Amino acid sequence: MVLTMRMCIFGQGRQYLSNIAVLNSTICGARHTSTLFKRTAPTSQIAYSTDTQKQENKTIKIYNGILTSHIVRVKGFSLLTSIISLGSQPFFFDKIGSDISTAVLTGISISITLLAVATPLLLHSITRKYVTQLEYDPKDDKYIATLYTIFLRKKKLEFTPADVEMPLVERMFTSCFVKGIPIFIDPRHFDDYTHYKRIMGYDKPVDLKLHVPSIRK
Repeated sequence: MVLTMRMCIFGQGRQYLSNIAVLNSTICGARHTSTLFKRTAPTSQIAYSTDTQKQENKTIKIYNGILTSHIVRVKGFSLLTSIISLGSQPFFFDKIGSDISTAVLTGISISITLLAVATPLLLHSITRKYVTQLEYDPKDDKYIATLYTIFLRKKKLEFTPADVEMPLVERMFTSCFVKGIPIFIDPRHFDDYTHYKRIMGYDKPVDLKLHVPSIRK
């Protein structure tokens, strides 16, 4: 029983570390690409246009997160193993309860429960900012970002470029704040880079925030 639990825990840990490594490499590449955009983005207003063949009453898919399938599989596997671990405790402990002391059983139960609860929460804290899909509504001139909740339910976040704020200090897994909510987007996966520049504010004049104090006479 204990050996089986250890194998499951170690297997889940390896899967978790592997996917975190993939996510980290993607984020590092996104940061490098974002830096290039900052250097090359013009200070003048960029002329923005949409495909005239699209109907105005329909949204246009402009971004698709490449890690979406990985995130769904990892979070789904984590939730499934957590549910199985919590649900199977009474059955296994009933079978081996007579051979192990109450203190040991209590310690094992607490360890499994903490692992089963902490793993999905930790994964969600890392992946909750990842935008899996981004759509543009040309009629209302707004964007619709899709994120996943801890229970793998899609969450829609509607916003305009005016709702976007840049972090004053660079943060991990954070490209910008939308209505106060941190999100992560990879500029390499946009169908049209103009949308990325517009969302991030690179089409606006650069504000170096160098305020010259007034000298009082």
